[in-house]
Amino acid sequence: MNKNFTYGKIIIAGAGPGDPDLITLKLQKALSQADAILVDRLANKEIWQRYAQKEAIILDVGKKAYSCSSTSQKEINELLIECAAKYSLTLRLKGGDISIYGNLTAELETLKAHQIPYELIPGITAASGIASYAAIPLTARGIAQSVRFVSLNPQTTIKEVVWRDWAATDDTLVFYMSLQNIHQLAESLLQYGANPEKPMALVLNGTTSAQKTIITTLEESSKKDFSIYQGMPGLVIIGKVAALHHQYKWVTEQEKLISIFDN
Repeated sequence: MNKNFTYGKIIIAGAGPGDPDLITLKLQKALSQADAILVDRLANKEIWQRYAQKEAIILDVGKKAYSCSSTSQKEINELLIECAAKYSLTLRLKGGDISIYGNLTAELETLKAHQIPYELIPGITAASGIASYAAIPLTARGIAQSVRFVSLNPQTTIKEVVWRDWAATDDTLVFYMSLQNIHQLAESLLQYGANPEKPMALVLNGTTSAQKTIITTLEESSKKDFSIYQGMPGLVIIGKVAALHHQYKWVTEQEKLISIFDN
C-alpha cells in the first residue's frame, strides 16, 4: 500500500445489554456519523435502526457460542482493515461493554499492527444492566460484599480448587455465556460443597421487552430442563442476592419467550 495512504478511524463501542435507551450519548453521536457499522449478534438492531445515518453500511459479524455459522475473529479483523481502508469512520458495535468478554485485544492488536487510528467507547455491561432490570443488587450489605464476573466454557478445564472456591464463596457469581451449560454448572457446584438451597437467577433477554427472570436454586436447576432457552441471550446470577428479585422487581415481564437479537 502507498506509504502516504491514510486509514480511516475505527471506533469500538459497547452497545449495552439490550435496551436501546441505555447507550451513551457518545455512541449515539458515533452512530450518526459512521459510514460502516460492524454489529454483533447481541447488539440490539433497534440501536442502529434508530440512530445510524440511512447511508451507513451495516455488516453483521455476529458470533454465536460454539456455532460453525459464527463469523470468525479472523474474518472480523480482516473486515476492520478493509473498512478502515475504504471509509472515513467505521463503528465496531459489541454487545454490553467492550472490555468484559468482548475479545477486545484481538481487534486492538489488528488495528495497532496496521497503524489504524481508533477510539474506544464503553457500554453498560450485561451484569450491571441486567441485574438492575431484574432488581437483583449484585452487592448488598450483610448479604454479599463483592461480585465476580466469570464464564463457563466447556472447552476450558476448570481446576478443582476454583470449583471449591466458587462453591464456598458468599460473593455473588455472575456467569456470562453459560446458559447452555447450566446443568454442568449447578451439578459441579453441588459436587464441590455448595449449599443446595443457594439461589440462582436466570435472566433471559435482559433489559428488553422480552425479559424473563427465573429464580431457582442450585438443586432445582440441576434437575430442570432448560433446553427451551438455548440460543437466547441469558445471564446466570448465583448467590443470596438473587432471591431479592421477588421483593424488589419493578419490570413487568412477558410470558412469551422470544429472542429479539436474532437479526
